[in-house]
Amino acid sequence: MLFIPSLRFSLTYLVLWVLVNTALGQSFGGLKPGIEWRQLNTDTVRIIFPEGLTTEAQRVANVTHYLRKHNVDQIGDKAFKIDILLNNQTSVSNGFVSVAPWKSQFVTTPLQDNFQLTALPWLDLLALHEYRHVIQLSSARRGIVKLLYYLFGQESWTGAAHLSLPSWFLEGDAVWAETIQSSQGRGRIASFLEGYRALKISGTKYNYQKARNGSLTDFVPDHYRLGYLMVRYGHKKFGDQFWKDVMLEASSFKGIFYPFSRAIKRNGNLVASEMYDAMWQELSDNSSANQEGEATLQVVPKAPSKRFTDHQYPYLMGDSALVYFERSYDQIGRFRRFNLKTGEVETLVTKGLSIEPYFGGNGNYLTWTEYTTNARWYEENYCDIFQYNVQTRKKRRITRSGKFFSPQSSADGSRIICILSDQSMESRLCLIDSESGQIVKELEHNGWIYTYPQFSPDSNKIIAAIRDSVGKMALVEIDIETSGERLLTSFLNRIIGIPEIQDSIVFYSASTEGVENIFGTHIRNGQTFKYTKEPNGAFQAAVIDSQLYYVTFTDKGHVIKRAPLPDPDTEANSKPFQFDVKVDLLDSVPDKTYSTSRYRPLTKSLNVHTWGLIFEDPEIIARVLSNNVLNNVEFSAGVKYNYDQQNYRPFARLSLATWYPIIDLEVARLNRSQTIEDALRKWTETNFGGGLSVDWNLTSGKYLRQLRPSVAVNHTLLRGDFNFSFTSLATQVTFQQQRIKARKNIFTHNGQYLQFRYSKSIDEFAAEQFQVRSALALRGLGVNHNLLIEADYKSDLESAEYQFSSGFNHRGYGVIPGHRAKRFSLDYHFPLFYPDRGFAGLVYFYRVRLNPFFELSEVSDPVAEATTFRSVGGELIFDMNMVNEVPFSLGVRYSYPLNENFSPSFELFLPIYRF
Repeated sequence: MLFIPSLRFSLTYLVLWVLVNTALGQSFGGLKPGIEWRQLNTDTVRIIFPEGLTTEAQRVANVTHYLRKHNVDQIGDKAFKIDILLNNQTSVSNGFVSVAPWKSQFVTTPLQDNFQLTALPWLDLLALHEYRHVIQLSSARRGIVKLLYYLFGQESWTGAAHLSLPSWFLEGDAVWAETIQSSQGRGRIASFLEGYRALKISGTKYNYQKARNGSLTDFVPDHYRLGYLMVRYGHKKFGDQFWKDVMLEASSFKGIFYPFSRAIKRNGNLVASEMYDAMWQELSDNSSANQEGEATLQVVPKAPSKRFTDHQYPYLMGDSALVYFERSYDQIGRFRRFNLKTGEVETLVTKGLSIEPYFGGNGNYLTWTEYTTNARWYEENYCDIFQYNVQTRKKRRITRSGKFFSPQSSADGSRIICILSDQSMESRLCLIDSESGQIVKELEHNGWIYTYPQFSPDSNKIIAAIRDSVGKMALVEIDIETSGERLLTSFLNRIIGIPEIQDSIVFYSASTEGVENIFGTHIRNGQTFKYTKEPNGAFQAAVIDSQLYYVTFTDKGHVIKRAPLPDPDTEANSKPFQFDVKVDLLDSVPDKTYSTSRYRPLTKSLNVHTWGLIFEDPEIIARVLSNNVLNNVEFSAGVKYNYDQQNYRPFARLSLATWYPIIDLEVARLNRSQTIEDALRKWTETNFGGGLSVDWNLTSGKYLRQLRPSVAVNHTLLRGDFNFSFTSLATQVTFQQQRIKARKNIFTHNGQYLQFRYSKSIDEFAAEQFQVRSALALRGLGVNHNLLIEADYKSDLESAEYQFSSGFNHRGYGVIPGHRAKRFSLDYHFPLFYPDRGFAGLVYFYRVRLNPFFELSEVSDPVAEATTFRSVGGELIFDMNMVNEVPFSLGVRYSYPLNENFSPSFELFLPIYRF
C-alpha cells in the first residue's frame, strides 16, 4: 500500500494526468524486434505497417484522404496529420487514437461477432470511426486548449479536450459517422441498442448522471450507445450543423464551467440533461415493439430477479440437459448445466480469460478459446483452443500460440473446426486434430470472412456464416472432403448470427425491422421462415424435439427462453438494412497507389510531444517528454524545483525496450545543504544510474501473472564540503498472480504478491540491505468481500554507513526507522453501499467501502532491544468518477496506535494496494 501524507498536489493536474494515461492503450515495449516495417507517408497520414500489408495500408490511406477532403467540415474545421500504426501481432480486435504522442493504431484482426461491430470490411470500419476522432481532437485544439498545447504540449491538449468534450459525445459522434457514411455502421445493428430497448421494456429510466457514469450494480448502456442516441437526436431536432457548433464552442471553453452543456444550451435551448430526457421520451414514443404473447414464454434456467446475470449460448445435450455460459457482476464466467427434468443446476468448469465469450457444443464436448500471450513481447498474443469433456469432467488445451476463433468439436471430439486469422488478414477455415493440436486441413476459400462454423450432424460438412468484401452476409455449406461450397442464402446487406443445424434446417439469427430474430433455412431448397417475434431480439438458437431455445436481452442480463417451435406458414426472408444516405462513402473512395518506403524505427526514436511545467507537490517540474510511435523508446529531461527544500534537480532519463531486456539510464544532480555539528555543510550530489529489467507476462487461464526481474547500478558522486563517491548494486524480483475478477469484486478472490530486493555497496562504503514484501488476497465472507494479508521484512548490515531505505510505513506511526524491521497487517474490505449519485457534474459515487485493519511492526537496532508497534483503525474509501470522466478512489483513514505516547489520527489518502 502506498501512503500519501499530504494532498497538496494539484487536483487539476491529477485529473489531466489520469485522462492522459487511461487513454494510452499500447503497452511499452510490447512489439517484438525483427518486424520489417514499411511506411506510406503523405501530407495527411503516415501509415506504418509490417511487410506484407501494403494493400491494406493503401486502402487505409485512400479512405483517410477521402475523409479529410470531404468530411472534415461535418464536425470540425481541421485534421492534423497523424501516424497510423497497423498492428497485426495481437488477437484483440481494437483501434484507438491517442494524444501524447499523437498517433492511431489499427489492430488488423477482425472481430468474429458481427453483431458487435458490423460486417463491414474491418479496416474500413476502423478508418471511418478512428479518423472521426482525428477530426474531433484536431478541431478541439482551439482557444484555451490551443494555449495549453503551446505551453505544455500534447498531454495538456488531450486532457483539456476531454474535460470540455464528454466521452459519450466523442464516441457517439464517431458511431454516427460510421453509420451515415457506410451501408452499415453500429447505428443500424439491432443489437447495438438492445440495452436501451431492454430498459424501455422494463420501464426503467436512469437520470442523466447515471446514464453518463454507469453503475457497478445496475445495467447501464455504455457511452457509445448513449452518445449515438444523443448525437442522432441532435441531428434530427437541430440539423447537421448543431453538433459542429457545440463542439467548437465547447472546446473553446466559452463558459469555463460546464462548457459542453452551455454550448448545447446556446445552440439548442436546453442543457445536456434536458436533451437526454427528450431523447429518452422520443425513444419511448417511437417504440413499436409488440410484447403480446411473449410474456408467457418460459425462461430456463430461471434468472436471478435482482442481480445482473448473463445466460448465453445454450447447447442442448439430448433432451435432458441444457449447457450454457453464465457470468454476472459478482461471478466470473463459467459453464453450467441445467437439468431440464429436475431443474437442478451445476457448475461444470470456469472459463479462463477470453477474447470471445462464445463456445461450441457437440456431443459430450464443449470447445472455446482462451487468451495467452508471448511472455516478453506481449503485443503478440494468442487465442488458443480448449476442449472440455462433460462426461469425464476433463479440460484439455488443444493448441498453442495460435489465433483461432469460434471452434466447435465434431460429435466424437476427434476434430475441431475453427477460424484461423493470420497476420496477413486472411480468414481461413481449419480442421484441427484434437489429439495433436495440429491443423490437418485448411479448407479453400473465396476471400470471404468466415464466422461461427458448425459441423453437420454427420460431421462431413460445415455450415458457416460468411461475409464478402463489402460486408454483405450469407450462409454457406462446405464439403470437408472436396472443399466444395454451396450458398444456402444469397448475399444481403444484413447481419447473420450463429448457425444451429437441426435435421435439414439451419436456424440462425438475422436483423430485420430494427430487431434480431430467429430464421430457419431449409438446406435442400433454400426456403426461409421466421420463427420468433421477440420485442428485444432473439439470437443464439438451439432446437430439439420441436422446442426452440434462444437468448434475448433484458435489463437484468441475457436470458434463455424456451417456446414450442412454431409451424411457419409464410415464407419470410430477413430484410437488408435500410440505406438512408444518398451515397455510400466507401463506394466513392478512389483507388490511388501511394509510394511506400522502408521505416527505420531507431531513426524515429525521438518524438517530443510534451513540454513545459507540471506540479507534483512539493515540486515544480519543467521537462520534455518523448515517446516514439512503436512505443519502445521513452525519453524525459528537465529540472525539478523543490519549494520545501528550495533546491533544483536537473535530470534526464532514457528507457529502451527495443531489445529483450528493457534498458534504463538516468542521471540527476542535486545541490544539498545540512547543518552538521553546528556547521552548515554544502555539497553537490550527482547520481548516475543504469539498469536492466524484463517484464514477463505469464497470463493464462483464470490468472493474470507478471514476473519482473531487474538489476540496477547507481553511482553517487558528492563534491563540495563532502568529497567521495558511492556505488551500489540493486537487484529485485517481483512476482504477482491474481485470479480474474468480476465487476463488483473489490479485489481478486485469489492473489499472491512477492518481491525480493537486495541492495549492496560495491566499493569500500559499507551498505547492504535485504527486503521482502509479500501479500495475499482472499475472498471474504461475502462474494464481494476481501481479506488482504501483508507481511514484510527488511534487514540492514549492522555496521552499515548508509541505509537504502529507513523502514516501512506503519499506519498510525509513519515510517519507523531501524536496521531490522518486520511488518504484518490484516485488512478486510467490504462494500457498504452503492450510491450511484453525483454532485454538480464534478464527482459521481459508485461505491462506498470500509476497511478495518490491524497492523503490527517490530523494529530493532544493533544497540537497542526490539520495539513492537501495533495499531488498529478503519478506512472509509469512496470509489467514484471525477468530472464524469476519471475513475478515482479517495479514502479517509482513522488510525489508533496501541502504544503509549502516540495519538490517534485522521488523514486523507489515495488507496493504492498491491492488487
